[in-house]
Amino acid sequence: MSYAKMNSLLKSLGCAAVLAGSSLGVSVAHADYADTVLNNENLIAYYRLSEDPGETTTATDASGNDHHGTYNGSPLTTTGPMADDGAPSLGDDNLAINFNGEGMIAIDPAAVDKEQVTFTGFFRSTGDSIGQRFYTTQASSSYQFTIAVTETNTLSVTVQKGNDGWTSASIDLSSALDGESALDGEWHHLVVSRGGNNWSDVEIWIDFESVETTQGSPIGQGLAADAIIGARSLHPANAFHGSMDEIAFFEGAFTQSDVDALKAALLVP
Repeated sequence: MSYAKMNSLLKSLGCAAVLAGSSLGVSVAHADYADTVLNNENLIAYYRLSEDPGETTTATDASGNDHHGTYNGSPLTTTGPMADDGAPSLGDDNLAINFNGEGMIAIDPAAVDKEQVTFTGFFRSTGDSIGQRFYTTQASSSYQFTIAVTETNTLSVTVQKGNDGWTSASIDLSSALDGESALDGEWHHLVVSRGGNNWSDVEIWIDFESVETTQGSPIGQGLAADAIIGARSLHPANAFHGSMDEIAFFEGAFTQSDVDALKAALLVP
């Protein structure tokens, strides 16, 4: 749903205005959103990305599970999604991480390397760079899982069990957003749910709207036991061009009700 359509819908429901520089169409109450994430019993790790990588190399896991990540490369602090109507902004101090086409966060693969797992978070892409990764798990004998831009305006999610062969689900981001690209320099919300090892087990929500996937071509991956946010591996290969915020991982596949709970936490009446 486009910014204009969602904004019109929210106004008709008596909800507040919208995020500045965002097509999410919602005002942000960061405490409610964070509480919703933290209260989900299936939460594995939650990276709020409010640190300054120039001062610390630790990407703090707010879940309490101590799956802290490590900043690598040259990520930068930037402004996260924020409201322009006086509503609270997202993130304790409204900070996010700009991966800058060079930065990345290494996290514990043992924590997130599962057959059923869900990735959620906000992103703002500064370019339709082919091959750029939102997230990659690479392992030679477990579950590979990659979220990437593989063609112009195409999001591809690849899943694999060990060396059993990769399968991939793809969406045209323009089709998903009524002709508007999600790689438009504005903030969007992404949910990618892996429910198994087949492309049909992948579900994707963009700005809290379910999008239809088609079977795509698998992405070539290495075999190093890495889990990386913002790149393919521990070097700038296929790095993400843009910013991310509030990245969370959950054990198990998300349902529409899980996504609706996150969306409801952003609405300020």
